[in-house]
Amino acid sequence: MKKRLFALLAALILAAAISSSCASTVKYAPLGNAEDIISRVVVYCDKWQELIGDAFGAHMAVDQDKLKKTQDYHFDMGGNQVATFDLDGISIDMDSDLNVYHISIRIGDEPGDITDATSRIAGVINALGFDFPHDDDEMLARYMNYLTEYTDFMEENKEIIAGGDIARWTVETDNGPLKWSVISIGGRQRATLENLYFVDE
Repeated sequence: MKKRLFALLAALILAAAISSSCASTVKYAPLGNAEDIISRVVVYCDKWQELIGDAFGAHMAVDQDKLKKTQDYHFDMGGNQVATFDLDGISIDMDSDLNVYHISIRIGDEPGDITDATSRIAGVINALGFDFPHDDDEMLARYMNYLTEYTDFMEENKEIIAGGDIARWTVETDNGPLKWSVISIGGRQRATLENLYFVDE
């Protein structure tokens, strides 16, 4: 009986040791092709500017002439070699094959800044998650829907964000969930979209 007990104990200790030695590696799945994502976001944001931008006193349109590289090729945490580009407030990490791994949008403090940022966030959500709407009414509803959802999320998580922690926002779309992270660094809020997963080694 004692031998069986010691054998079982030894097996449990070995299993625990093996389990603790297995590390999980962070990986990022691509979000899509940069040309496709950017072109669709531009269409959405430009149309929202045409429909309500002046009324909001905002710059909802995306100026494609403002595309610039902000960081040369480097390895992200998932081991992907990416360069970082900024397109009029939309920061994009992509590899040499134009696969996008991260999209990040800075959220300013002024009302106009928030409208600019939410138009870009909504543009990314719609570009990745849905087909184009059929008419202007549906196009406008797309923005207002995510403006409301984003505003509700920020209100519910304002203490988490103010405390320097990450607030998670999962948006359901026709193409599956999009997982955003919102954090405040040095008083500046940023919303980041990435498809993170773990691989056991």
